[in-house]
Amino acid sequence: MTTDGPVWLNGALCPPAEAKVDALSQGFLQGAGVYDSLLLHGGKPVAFEKHLRRLADGARRLQLPPPDAATILAAITALAGAHDADGARIRITLASGPSSTVHPGPEPGHITLITLAPLTPVKTSAALTLTPFRRNEHSPLAGIKYTACAENLLAQRAALAAGFDEALFLNTAGDICEGAFSNVFLVTAGRVFTPDLTSGCLPGVTREIVLELCAAHSIPATESRLPAGALDDAEELFVTSSIRGIQPVHRLDTQAVPAPGRVTQQLMALLESRVAFGCQRFAGAQVEC
Repeated sequence: MTTDGPVWLNGALCPPAEAKVDALSQGFLQGAGVYDSLLLHGGKPVAFEKHLRRLADGARRLQLPPPDAATILAAITALAGAHDADGARIRITLASGPSSTVHPGPEPGHITLITLAPLTPVKTSAALTLTPFRRNEHSPLAGIKYTACAENLLAQRAALAAGFDEALFLNTAGDICEGAFSNVFLVTAGRVFTPDLTSGCLPGVTREIVLELCAAHSIPATESRLPAGALDDAEELFVTSSIRGIQPVHRLDTQAVPAPGRVTQQLMALLESRVAFGCQRFAGAQVEC
């Protein structure tokens, strides 16, 4: 694919240097925006309906106009053609336009931006570290993929600088929540566990697919509150995102973990057969924001 191709902004393709947004937009000044990242595979967006549903829910909660599925899909198709892309990372961003008031309501100049980025190979397994930052499960932004994600970036940069691949957040209750740019799963005694949405974690699309695969193939799986101590008992760990798929974890701080473990390997194979991740597994979650 081309690396210098156009972006799609508010209804039209244009060169990145010409993609202008209002300097007074709330999306730019106050981070009033949502986004979603998804995989382009075989020239088509993977799990498009699930991603659009999550994007629409985030837009509703931030009082933004909902995305139009037909328009977004046409834009992705046009972008893929312009970039000559068979596989890529797609980012859809919705953001507020300029406003002189904090009161909700229709405002002119709302921003819809869609970009494509090249994919790079993912590591076969990841090293995680617990970040001292905490997710606020009581925040009105909990569970939204919002654009003001400097906290994620700071946690991820600190993890990378320390020789890890991903930062793992607990929430204010001290329970396991999520990675900086991923969801987290534990396997104990053959059962799959992941934090439930009350933890404040993002409702990840690949997280949802993994739970569907567990249900379809009689793999015991539970969404629940998971205290931090559950990490000590985990026999397997893996993280998920729409770009990296399922990535086994081989280390949590100083704790070594089998990677991939038996259940993780089974789920990886099932995911490969469902969306062809076997020949196209990619990294980039640390720079999704």
